[in-house]
Amino acid sequence: MRRGLIIGWFALCVSGCGQSVAVEDPASPSSEPVKLQQTVDDFEAVLDEYLALNQRLENVSYRVLSGNSHNCPETVRDIGLKIHTVYDYPEALQLPARLFLDLDIHPLVRVIAQDSPAEQAGLKVGDRVLQLGDYEIPSGKTAGQLFDAVSLREFRMGQANLKVQRGQAEAKSFDVNPETICGYPAQLFYSEIVNAHTNGEEIWVTSELIRQMRADESLALVIAHELAHATQGHIFEEPRKELELVADRLSIEYLVNSGFDPAHAISLWKQNPAHHKKSESETHPTFEERLAVMETALKELGSAP
Repeated sequence: MRRGLIIGWFALCVSGCGQSVAVEDPASPSSEPVKLQQTVDDFEAVLDEYLALNQRLENVSYRVLSGNSHNCPETVRDIGLKIHTVYDYPEALQLPARLFLDLDIHPLVRVIAQDSPAEQAGLKVGDRVLQLGDYEIPSGKTAGQLFDAVSLREFRMGQANLKVQRGQAEAKSFDVNPETICGYPAQLFYSEIVNAHTNGEEIWVTSELIRQMRADESLALVIAHELAHATQGHIFEEPRKELELVADRLSIEYLVNSGFDPAHAISLWKQNPAHHKKSESETHPTFEERLAVMETALKELGSAP
């Protein structure tokens, strides 16, 4: 789960650092300005957007993953909370992370899924995690790995107690009730390419795709489609259009299970010009084929308007 955060930040540094600011380099005999790769204001804006995209992805994906646990061969017990420390970011980005995200060596809550057990318990983004169950969560490079390992044990046993510190206030304990969700976490990949895919273990969604999917139903449809590929083991098969159509059919069922409006999702999907390409191949069905499969699934589920 932590690997996605790190890779995403490498991509962020490459694709998000386009602006420049000039400073004098005393080592340069000609005193020519040396270009740095981001102004402070621009970089802070990129970081703010990055966190906002992560939060939205967590909100939508958690609903899909929790609503379809009975369909998933791989499940985990979860509370809808992710943490981070400054060490979760590449060395080149650790100073900006300290400045703009108030991060240091202590594990802080990074995102909390809407309506998740963590939110219902009263936990907040920015809380410093001190202890989970009987295990103290240390500061430093191993904090994230230890939290993930302890979570697997504590959440599997039922109600868990999370001790946090909020700002300068005294430490406070929260009882959380983990729930079973699909074990295919959604990860953000910072890229200008509109894309989503799964490796059978995680679901990757690019930042540009999230930006373009303005309605949560549209983003949920994408996540549900990739989840279907994961649950059906399509990653281990040769790509062919029949697999895409299976994922399209199941994505409608998964939306219904998640409480999203599949009819609205299909309506928005039809309006997206990117889906109206007429070309057909052995690996990708036509727009008309995909639409027919989704609309048929909608009628079979009794969710058609």
